[in-house]
Amino acid sequence: MSRIGRQPVIIPSGVTVTKDAG
Repeated sequence: MSRIGRQPVIIPSGVTVTKDAG
């Protein structure tokens, strides 16, 4: 997994959340 700090990802639930990788 690449660390881009904050990258928007779409979870199976159908909701776009911001994953804090940094």
